[in-house]
Amino acid sequence: MDNTAHRLPPFGIQVIVNDLVCVYDKWKQYRFPKSRKKRIRKKWAKRNENFKFVKAERAFNMYGKLIVSSAMYEKMKKLPK
Repeated sequence: MDNTAHRLPPFGIQVIVNDLVCVYDKWKQYRFPKSRKKRIRKKWAKRNENFKFVKAERAFNMYGKLIVSSAMYEKMKKLPK
């Protein structure tokens, strides 16, 4: 993890790379019934065994500084200038 500040050239926005703040676990349904009826899907959504934790990323803009995870920063560097 790198906590240093970077600047992206096209934007001039200061970017802070921080995985502790930006990477979190998201509770997401991964098993779904074959039936597409709303009543059945609602029942499946109530059962915890149909859910699992998935890694998710988020970015924050605080006082003109962009706080992102290391994976998101690598994606931003690959964007065309």
